Amino acid sequence: MTPFVIPPRISSGRFGVGDDWVSSNSVEWKHRDAATGLDNGEGMITTSIGRLTIGDRTVQLVLGYRSEDMLPFLSWTVFAPAGENSWCSFNFEEVQQ
Repeated sequence: MTPFVIPPRISSGRFGVGDDWVSSNSVEWKHRDAATGLDNGEGMITTSIGRLTIGDRTVQLVLGYRSEDMLPFLSWTVFAPAGENSWCSFNFEEVQQ
């Protein structure tokens, strides 16, 4: 069983939440076994779940791959107080080869 490793290109990026930017090293990751992962029933395998808190906002990150071609995916959800507009972005320019 091989533990999943956060790809270096993702681990070197930055997440933006509102006007705040933080290094992805600030994310607390929980990893699953890369060989089994957690299948959503449609071939999307979750290998890692991360959590990041910035001020009064919490960001939940999901990292994994598509089983048919092993393409990685990264998704996130921002939880913010009611009535507050918030957004989250990831600076992919920092992780280009």
